Amino acid sequence: AIVSFSDAHSPPKLARELTVFKGEPTGYDALLDALRNRRIAYTLEFFPEEGKYHNSGHRNCGVSLSADELAANGERCPRCGRALTLGVTARVEALARRDAAAIRREDGLMESPDGARPPYRSLVSLDQVLSETLGVGIKTKRVETARARLVDAFGSELAILLNAPPSDLALALPDPIGERLAEGVTRIRAGDIHIEPGYDGRYGTVRVWRDDDEDGGQSRLL
Repeated sequence: AIVSFSDAHSPPKLARELTVFKGEPTGYDALLDALRNRRIAYTLEFFPEEGKYHNSGHRNCGVSLSADELAANGERCPRCGRALTLGVTARVEALARRDAAAIRREDGLMESPDGARPPYRSLVSLDQVLSETLGVGIKTKRVETARARLVDAFGSELAILLNAPPSDLALALPDPIGERLAEGVTRIRAGDIHIEPGYDGRYGTVRVWRDDDEDGGQSRLL
């Protein structure tokens, strides 16, 4: 059984990665039985691209290569000629015995075509969505206030990101912030976001909007 659990080193990270079981496996024996019999509905996870060594690359030269690009260009930096730091994707490709491609289901979950692992979904934290929506830092009072208001209305961060109707989210905060929030959550559910994978010790970045998106600068005006 493939499962996923949080890095529990700080409160904001709790429940950022988790396993959703089918039924209610309450108690040790029921949980063990669910694992043994793979009664796993899906997992929630960080985007793996956020890791510091997702791609292969050379930080000093600003070179970042996917596994396919590495195979096409070799393991030497195209700028300085030194050996690249190989990333996780390169190692996965070297060990892979089957195609690791995934397809998006109608409910937004990602699923392997051969059904070899449970479906999964990657999320952007609510604080980051609010930070981009409001055009302020992620640890600011405005983000904290908006998050508290939303959690009070919908019950939890996961309820907001996974289940709340966009129309309700749009009404939960004043215009145009509410509409912008609803758009951001809709983008996350559809996987319509922007990712720059990490490489050679540099963390990757995941953003809901890119600066050159249509209306991408609007958030800084709110």
